[in-house]
Amino acid sequence: MSNAGTPALRLAGWAPLRAVIWLCLPTWLGVGLFLLSFPLYRPIPVFRAATYAEVFFVWWILVDPLINLAAIVLMLSKRRRIGLTKGAKIGAIVTLAITVLVNAFFALGMWAAFYY
Repeated sequence: MSNAGTPALRLAGWAPLRAVIWLCLPTWLGVGLFLLSFPLYRPIPVFRAATYAEVFFVWWILVDPLINLAAIVLMLSKRRRIGLTKGAKIGAIVTLAITVLVNAFFALGMWAAFYY
């Protein structure tokens, strides 16, 4: 009897976590770009009618919630279909929770900046 397939089987339970991290990556890239884009009131060089602040507002209100929803659905479906190891489940839940909180913080902040 060979144990050659055992590490691959152990790593298979971590595959959904990698997928969740890849789906959460746009939020973190958006945060990084946001921090590098100050001052936000500057117009975009290619499209002068919009400012950087408006682009980030649209990103955190429309795009990021859909990506986060896809990550949540992916995690739930993979958890039921192939099963997650306990560490992968905790890692995926913590990653998604932090990503959703960061997204909500930035979306609420941009909304408050525009409407108050």
